[in-house]
This record gives sequence, structure tokens and C-alpha cells, in this order.
Amino acid sequence: MALRLLLASVLLAAACATEPSARDRWPASKDETVWRAGEFLIASGVGKPDPRAAGQTQRRSTSRDAAILDGRARLLTYLKRIMIADGVSVGERATEDEGWRKRLESAAIGLEVAETKWDEEDTAAVVLRVETASVERALELDR
Repeated sequence: MALRLLLASVLLAAACATEPSARDRWPASKDETVWRAGEFLIASGVGKPDPRAAGQTQRRSTSRDAAILDGRARLLTYLKRIMIADGVSVGERATEDEGWRKRLESAAIGLEVAETKWDEEDTAAVVLRVETASVERALELDR
């Protein structure tokens, strides 16, 4: 009986090790600019204003746009580190395959700005979010 229990435990551990669970799928952020919060992936970005912008509105608009692009780039870098079923990362697969590059780009389509703040120099900081379910669908991770 004890041998069967031990064998069942080993087989269960092996099965868990070969297929990452949805919880284990999301890698830890290297620089803490992308993280998972409930049903969302959250990314932060920072952007400087265009020095040629005439007024505060233009300065804030250009810095917000730059911050969104920064946050999006950070999210895509994070998504490239996700391991897929055959033991390679999304980034490695996207380097080799045009279809995977398109999947990766489409994973960021649902990004929305959750918060924007500016400092006294009109530098913007944004918090972006995207639903984990939409990322999983775009990257076809739920299969």
C-alpha cells in the first residue's frame, strides 16, 4: 500500500512538472515593472515630454504617449519569457515564426491605461493592464 502511494506521488509530481499550471505560467518580473494582479497583468511605463512641445498640454500628451509605449514594450518583454509546452519561450518561438510574432503583438492589443500621473517636469508614469485571459487566448496558451 505504501509503495502504491509513493508511486502515485511520484507520478503526480512528474505530471505537474511537465505541464506548467496556469498559476506557474507567469514568470516573475525581473525589474518589477510587470506583475500579475488577479485577472490582470499590470505593466508600468515612464515617458519624458517632447522638449519641442509648446505648452503643458502638449508636453503631457507626448510624455503620456511615451510612457504607454514604454509600458507596452515592458509587457512584451515579459510575455516573451513565458515558457510554452515544448520547452521554449514565447520569445524564442516568435523569433523563428512569423505566426508567433503576430500572436505576441496581438496579446498587447487589449492594453488599457488604468492610471496616469505627471511630475512637476511633466514626465508621465502610467499603469497599464490587460486581462490574463485575453493574453492566454492570443498566445493560445490555454490549449
